Amino acid sequence: MNLPPPSSRQPVREIWSRERLLHERNIALGSVLEPSSLSSYTSAVQSYVTFCRNHDFPIDPTTDTLSFYVVYICHFIKPKSVSSYLSGICNQLEVFYPDIRRNCAHPIVKRTLKGCKKLHTSIASRKRPLQRTELTEAFNNLHSSSSFDDHLFLALLYVGFFALMRLGELVFPDRVDLQDFRKVIMRDSFLADAEHLEFNLPTHKADRTLRCHFSDNVAGHSLRSGGATWLASLGVQVNLIQAIGRWASESFKIYIRTHPVLLTALLFSQQPATS
Repeated sequence: MNLPPPSSRQPVREIWSRERLLHERNIALGSVLEPSSLSSYTSAVQSYVTFCRNHDFPIDPTTDTLSFYVVYICHFIKPKSVSSYLSGICNQLEVFYPDIRRNCAHPIVKRTLKGCKKLHTSIASRKRPLQRTELTEAFNNLHSSSSFDDHLFLALLYVGFFALMRLGELVFPDRVDLQDFRKVIMRDSFLADAEHLEFNLPTHKADRTLRCHFSDNVAGHSLRSGGATWLASLGVQVNLIQAIGRWASESFKIYIRTHPVLLTALLFSQQPATS
């Protein structure tokens, strides 16, 4: 095969050995998943392998084996979580069984899961959004404290609420295997004046203290959903809320927890009367 000569001079670069190429590719492939996702996927695979061994099935993920696994595991965990389990199983076993994604998408597997969702229905349980008034209460209780941790908690609370940040973007995991220093917000990126503050968020994607100051139905996601709900109540357009919260899809709408009827009434009550 005759290739045309390059149209421009190429820079001289180091030539890598095949071993170096394999090594660097493995590092890149190992960085695809977040440590927390990898931990969840590994747990899903262990669940599947245990099922196969206990029931004397081969590990080979055929459509029958996958559908049997679905109908079995749905008796022990919520069927909505089984979809995530299947994603993890596909991700971890695809290198050994290239047809696994096609088998997971087979009608018998999909219909088995759909049927299990109807048989084992459960009410979605979400933590309520944090209210703007609760921020004020927390400030009144903690702003005069001499504890650095109290002031740090207030900073996390307000930044998380108004910037619609994920809890994982604000805090560091206790588990060492889930810690990723690439996600840490660097102090030298922080700028602030009397009107605003800014910092660099390296990547996208305080629980005990929250429970001390708020009720049990408030958790980490309450900051993000509370901020989104508050912006919606002010009449901020949904596309701007999506941009502020850095959501890539329409899924952000589940974070606006006020009932649409109540939200509409609130927005109309804020509009000036027309003659």
